[in-house]
Amino acid sequence: MDFNFSATSVYVVFGGSLIGERYIDIGISGLLAEFCQKFSVDIQGAKDLLRQYEEGVLEENISLRICGIINNFSAVWLQALEAVFSDFSGVKTFSSDIFLTGEGFDIPDLQDSIKTGNWYKSVPFKDSLNFIFPNLPPNIVDLGGASSKLEWILPISLGSIYFKMQ
Repeated sequence: MDFNFSATSVYVVFGGSLIGERYIDIGISGLLAEFCQKFSVDIQGAKDLLRQYEEGVLEENISLRICGIINNFSAVWLQALEAVFSDFSGVKTFSSDIFLTGEGFDIPDLQDSIKTGNWYKSVPFKDSLNFIFPNLPPNIVDLGGASSKLEWILPISLGSIYFKMQ
């Protein structure tokens, strides 16, 4: 599952083969757009608010407003995620291992919502869910410090695979 700036992508793999993929047009841009509207800031201001919220340096009333916006966004996003899984025809049970990438999962509140929400109760998973947060491949050295974020894991890993194939 890749939760990026503009969309959420869900890929189903079985026996080493890609069974299918589905997309939700809900990404972090939707959350940031809500911040822009509610706080009358531009996109950079919205990103700054989110970073300050995560660092816990905002006034309590602003933090509570941001938390409410994230919770409302999360509720809609999780409903869409549940619907996506029901759209996979021919899949009787899904693997319980869910590999998470994308900048959306760098936000702790959204990590918590996918783990604790009830979105998956109607989805036929094989067992209790196991959320996997990947690490950078060991052969990649991160000199800038940016690749520790889930936002960069997928493209860096794909690049690493590409160069191994050459």
